[in-house]
Amino acid sequence: MTFDFLNFEKIFSENDISLSILCSPYNPCGTVFTKEELTELPNLYSKYKIVICSDEIHSDFVLDIDKKHIPTTCISETASRGVVPHVNTLGLMAPAAAYEKCEEWLADLISYLRNNRDYLEEQINQLPGLKLNHIEATYLAWIDVSETGLENPVQFFENAGVGLSCGSFFGQKGFVRLNFGCPRSRLEQAIKIMKTALNNIKH
Repeated sequence: MTFDFLNFEKIFSENDISLSILCSPYNPCGTVFTKEELTELPNLYSKYKIVICSDEIHSDFVLDIDKKHIPTTCISETASRGVVPHVNTLGLMAPAAAYEKCEEWLADLISYLRNNRDYLEEQINQLPGLKLNHIEATYLAWIDVSETGLENPVQFFENAGVGLSCGSFFGQKGFVRLNFGCPRSRLEQAIKIMKTALNNIKH
């Protein structure tokens, strides 16, 4: 995904918008935005006096080695405005412990998620009617199921034994979201179930 700045400009100019939520890395597609993309956004928001609410909860889960998460507040002075300056004691201690004592754990987790991602991309793209683009970050797979012809893909796979999130929740019908932040054995089981269910569809 890349930003459609011309469309943003049109929307901002024609509507009374005061707040814009930015999800970086992007959920559900797992895209890591470039510095160029993030640099342009604050300028546009500033022009229309729009506050940025930057959700960066997946910032530690960048799976591609050649990609790097860029905090929105580091882009410009404009982007850093509105950062919450005061947090309670727990809010200070928790991230301090995470960043000072959990580096090895996080590295192991990223490696595990990366391997799950690679396995999932290979397997999903071999299943009839399914398509999965490359996931740069997060532990969420945005799967195109539009070619299956299923009217309710979430219900279909749930009846088979695999729980997925509906793409309509994100404004995109014909997609489902799968969480691969789980043991490999469970992921393999899910793929097996999905494959069997799809192969049993009567056309």
